[in-house]
Amino acid sequence: MRRGGVVIAVVVVGVALGLMLPRWRTSRALSEAREAMKAKDCAGVLSSLDGIEGGSEAAFVHEARAFCLVQLKQWAQARVESTAALQLDPSSQALDFRFMASRELGDLTAAEQDLDRLFSLGRDSTALRVLRATWRAQRNEWKPAIEDCDVVLAKEPKNLDALNVRAHAWHGLGNWERAYLDAAAQQEIAPTVVGLRDAADLAIPLRRLDEADAHLTRALALEPDDVDSLVLACRLGVVHFEAPDAGATVVERGVNACERAVQVAPESSATHRRLARLLKAQGRLAEALVQADEAVRLGPTSSLALDVRAKVLMALKRPSEALTAVDAALATAPDDSEVVASSIESLLRQTRADLLIELRRVPEAREDLEQVLRLLPADDEDVATVRAKLETLRRR
Repeated sequence: MRRGGVVIAVVVVGVALGLMLPRWRTSRALSEAREAMKAKDCAGVLSSLDGIEGGSEAAFVHEARAFCLVQLKQWAQARVESTAALQLDPSSQALDFRFMASRELGDLTAAEQDLDRLFSLGRDSTALRVLRATWRAQRNEWKPAIEDCDVVLAKEPKNLDALNVRAHAWHGLGNWERAYLDAAAQQEIAPTVVGLRDAADLAIPLRRLDEADAHLTRALALEPDDVDSLVLACRLGVVHFEAPDAGATVVERGVNACERAVQVAPESSATHRRLARLLKAQGRLAEALVQADEAVRLGPTSSLALDVRAKVLMALKRPSEALTAVDAALATAPDDSEVVASSIESLLRQTRADLLIELRRVPEAREDLEQVLRLLPADDEDVATVRAKLETLRRR
């Protein structure tokens, strides 16, 4: 009886050990896997979890495998393991891993859905906010992109990525002023040639000309031979010249800028055209015609180049040739992507009318001026001038 009791006891112990050993092995494997994860030892993690289902810790097993698969850049399998973990525990860190895997697999819709879930769980970060803002801006979702950038910049006012994305978003919304302010702010933090040039380009239509000058000066100080900056400096020189109070010094400065730009960008029709305008203003008509001819050669369908050439020929008292150039410009204007067809047509027809008057073709000149009035908005400053010219012609 005593021997039978011993046998029973041994059997019971054996059964207990049989039940306990798998649990002990699982517990030990999970412990080793956690230690390996802390050390970022993925080989150790995967080795520890080999053949382990995890029981109540199954969510962690899938999460740990997903973690390592992300480190190994095995994105498809990482997403599978992450999804398995999240089915068991929706708050698992596997959500981060699935987000990364979906992003790397190019499934941005799924990635952004997981990003939204991360935010809802309070797992926010400036890097993730900027990432979502970037994706939104890429889809032209300008306002949501700005909202994400606002959150980031409230915490980190000098976050360059957020400033850059927000500048593009404001630009997309047509808010040039706000786009410029963000672009300029970036250059105060970390100036680059491209960034300074972009800030200058935005400042010009806002008539922030002194600031545009300052940005370009800094850009050229960083890279004196930067072609795009020199070409933009020529353009800015013409904008200064167009100001009502521009004097000889302004024109001379513009000529110098454009001559330098022509040297580094000889194939730019626009740069030759701008230099021709400035040379004409200085009375250097023969040189202006050389530049205008080159502008037309490089851009034979450029209505602006043809218009400048016509004005130079007109100043040279060659009205017939000038009229031919204007007619060519009028023919190309509708297909010229550089201009708004209706705006350039009104300018060209005014030039054409002046030439026709000089050629004593008054009825045709009157028709052109009447067409100009139909093209111009009622509040345009040229309307009064055109009407005065028409009145003078009617008295003839």
